[in-house]
Amino acid sequence: MMEKLRKLGLYGIGLAVLTEEKIEEFVREAVSEGKITKEESKKAVSSLIEESKKERAKLNDSIRSEVKKAVSELGVPQKKDLSSLESRINSLEKKILKALKEER
Repeated sequence: MMEKLRKLGLYGIGLAVLTEEKIEEFVREAVSEGKITKEESKKAVSSLIEESKKERAKLNDSIRSEVKKAVSELGVPQKKDLSSLESRINSLEKKILKALKEER
């Protein structure tokens, strides 16, 4: 069954971006054209939805990795770096305020 769907070109059009509705529509068309049976269609829909979720997760991971790489190469400070600087600034502010109070 999955081989039939591969031959139909479903995998070639980007399974990761297909919605559940589009998968169901695609399978209905395959049934109406006689490319798969109605019995195969139920398995096909669930299999393709699961495969779509997996492909979407892989795509998201890949995008996340590339964004991290680009941010790192650009030298953009990360959240932890900013938090550390904020802590240091707060500490310095306290020291300055304490020193000012002691001068009075």
